[in-house]
Amino acid sequence: MLSEAKKIAGGGYGVVTLIMDKDDDRYLVAHKEITNFDNTLFSREIKSFKALNRYGFVKMIRYKEYIDHANHAYIDMDFIPGGDLSQLLNAEAAQAKIPLFDITQKMIIAYGTARSLKIMHDHHFIHRDIKPDNILLDHRLRPFLTDFGLSRKIPPSQQQVTNIGTLNYMSPEILSGQKNITNKSDVHMFGMLLYEMFNNEFPYAGLSDQPIINKITHGILPIIKKPSIIDDLFAKCCQLSPEKRPDIEEVANEIINIVINNSNVVDQTKFMEYKNFYDAQTNLNGDDIPRCGTIENLIQAVNNAIPFALSKYGTMLLAGYIVQQDVDLGNEYVRKASLTNDSDYEYVDEEEEEDGVDIE
Repeated sequence: MLSEAKKIAGGGYGVVTLIMDKDDDRYLVAHKEITNFDNTLFSREIKSFKALNRYGFVKMIRYKEYIDHANHAYIDMDFIPGGDLSQLLNAEAAQAKIPLFDITQKMIIAYGTARSLKIMHDHHFIHRDIKPDNILLDHRLRPFLTDFGLSRKIPPSQQQVTNIGTLNYMSPEILSGQKNITNKSDVHMFGMLLYEMFNNEFPYAGLSDQPIINKITHGILPIIKKPSIIDDLFAKCCQLSPEKRPDIEEVANEIINIVINNSNVVDQTKFMEYKNFYDAQTNLNGDDIPRCGTIENLIQAVNNAIPFALSKYGTMLLAGYIVQQDVDLGNEYVRKASLTNDSDYEYVDEEEEEDGVDIE
């Protein structure tokens, strides 16, 4: 149980765990230990973190380079208590009730992500892997871009060649092996993000790799199953020709226009409050931007019924990890998370297990 309380994510590149900040115990950090060290990817990620020390991006707290097999490289990042957008979409698909996650909040997530991408593009970075898994959400479901291992910084006069990314989100020019890859590929991926957010379905779901490649390279978009106010913007972002796609600043402005023209379905006041909040944060020095990773923010995310927070805080309570152990409350939160398919731990029915749970 202790391992589940600590774990945030894992993959081929490394394992991410939740720990207290070793220099300031008011804060939680996401500790990514690089178990499969790749100097190119690691250096690229560190450079991106340093250059993008702005609001709208996950903040790097510290890092250590690789020494030897006994001393892995690691990156400590601000803990974002709402989990990632993919987890939220999965919960929505499971019919979970998440009061904050309405059409207004989806427009806020889209807008905030576009604004952060603009900052990346202004700094001559291409993200290259925009997808729900790489958008983290705070206790109020405000978005933060992450996962810069694939991002590249290029001189304004150069263009980047790549064949790395997530297949269903890849742009036609990447899949075709073209050499004129620009930040318009990010715009294409952003369009696919809009599709998944508002259709609640992975682009080209159910198709094998080659049919997906054929459709993308011929400009055949995934079928819209749930018509919404962003359908036209989705189509513009995913045009076959990169030159015909809007730049990301135009996309952000179009999102504002969509909100203004759809007051019957979008809470304009809430949206504009976020826009103004984002504007104010951009005037701050990166080190002055408040951190998200506190127990208080995690509890607020729990109170807002955010599935990742329910699961994470529940397992922490069960294990007595960082917080005081409370098996009954922990079981309650894990049970609620399990109803959204977002729990790594199956809660214990106390009628079957008289002693509650087994704490490692």
